[in-house]
Amino acid sequence: MKFDGYLLEFPGLTQTLTWPNGEFEGANAVHVIADVVAAFAPLLRPLSIDVLLWACRRDTQAQVNLVHPFWFAATTATQADPHVGPSTSRSVCRRVDAITPATIKALISEAVALEKLDPEVVWTCEEIRIYTSEIRLPDVFADRDALSLAVTRGDVGAKIERRTDGAWIYSPRSPGDEAPLEVTMIGGDSVPTINIITHWSLWAPGGPGEPDLNAVIDALVAQGWVRCGS
Repeated sequence: MKFDGYLLEFPGLTQTLTWPNGEFEGANAVHVIADVVAAFAPLLRPLSIDVLLWACRRDTQAQVNLVHPFWFAATTATQADPHVGPSTSRSVCRRVDAITPATIKALISEAVALEKLDPEVVWTCEEIRIYTSEIRLPDVFADRDALSLAVTRGDVGAKIERRTDGAWIYSPRSPGDEAPLEVTMIGGDSVPTINIITHWSLWAPGGPGEPDLNAVIDALVAQGWVRCGS
């Protein structure tokens, strides 16, 4: 049987970018995060997002304990999917029509407003995780209804949804599936970092989707992110 691709060996291939451009806190951090989501939109559109807030005192840098640091949003389209949920039961959950830069800004604004932070408290996002998403396939799949991926114990199939803006897949389909692409952002008191983890060979070096992923990375670099190792 001929497969369209294969699952990369765990933990996949990670590409990392860092943000060296000054402050990554408060409203500025939210704008940067929203711009990152916009850069991914031609290739990856989140269907759920986990957000972890972090705060400290400006004068002493002592960490401030937040009442509700964990937040989660998912689209209404995933409501019937039992596999889509927050990473922790402590999360404040919201349903939205779509996860866009605007809805992410609204989610984080609500989270911060609920904390009623002292003016001397600095806040930012410690982690943003995008796992459930819809991903645009390379153009070679434009006329296909499904694709087949080789895995350790056989193969898995993925239904393709054809639209006017390309062929898309919903991922993951169960907790046992590795998402084709996974995106995390890490901030807090460390250097802001984006980790793009490729699990499917379609977007690995030499794969048909590599140019599409490289285009996203180029867009992030244009925003000011620096690719590690470059």
